[in-house]
Amino acid sequence: MTQNSQWDITKFSLDYYAPHRDGHWRLGSDYQIADAPLQLQGNDIDNESRLRGQYMLRQLDTSWKVNIDIADGIGDQRLGASISYQAPIDAYWAASLKLGLNNAVEASQLLTLAGQDNIAGLTLNYQPTARESVAIQFNLHDLSTRFDDEIGQGWDLNLRVSEQFFFADPAWQLYGDVSMQRVNLSDKPLDGINAWRNGASPLTSGDFVENEYQRVAIGQRVWHGNPGVPGAMVPSPRYWFDSSLGYNVTNSRFDMTLSSGLGWRVVGNDELYLSVDWQSQDRNGDESMKLSLGYFYSF
Repeated sequence: MTQNSQWDITKFSLDYYAPHRDGHWRLGSDYQIADAPLQLQGNDIDNESRLRGQYMLRQLDTSWKVNIDIADGIGDQRLGASISYQAPIDAYWAASLKLGLNNAVEASQLLTLAGQDNIAGLTLNYQPTARESVAIQFNLHDLSTRFDDEIGQGWDLNLRVSEQFFFADPAWQLYGDVSMQRVNLSDKPLDGINAWRNGASPLTSGDFVENEYQRVAIGQRVWHGNPGVPGAMVPSPRYWFDSSLGYNVTNSRFDMTLSSGLGWRVVGNDELYLSVDWQSQDRNGDESMKLSLGYFYSF
């Protein structure tokens, strides 16, 4: 179960995960319940049901991952798909490519409920030593509503430089992070969603996403394993704690993020896990709080 208290969205999930000789496959379902946001007051918000499938294949140093999902809810039924490929370039560099069509997008409350995203992404990782690493991620986006209204096209960029001081019991890392986003918002009317919506004034593209975002931050992460992920490599309890102090260049404000997770074995080859993510201001300038509670059993 995952709950975003600021957006009044709760999602219940059930997954089946199975490894195979060269990777894994995963099947899942989600059921999402949401209250109407301010822009959609007076409308009934349909609960969303989603079915997901994932297949991952490893070949020597490379890997392929394919995702497919289908969801109902607000607007037309959404059929999404994505494929990603990861491979080393040399002894220090690795690259990952991703293409996605009609993917779910959680960049804002309205986009989570009634948006979709076509995406093309490139990630580069540079690790000159065991302690130092650099990660660069660049994505192109084509955003629309689930009524096929055009919201806008744009890009986002993330650069992270990290230094790892300890590798186990627990591992500890310091990092610097730069995030940027720019969206060219469409000035076309959102005829589809506005025909469905009851409101005095029509929605515009700017109601769905901010057109610009820039943030620089420094942070640290302490961890022992990865709670909530099957195939644990370290003994229970597994945990992480991540914190960062940032400066939002766009609105000239300082902000803070806190994230933590804890997973505990209960009866054997299982785990009960809880995670909390808090931001004093997200990319849209709003405070954000997300709670996740889950359980998995391996057999």
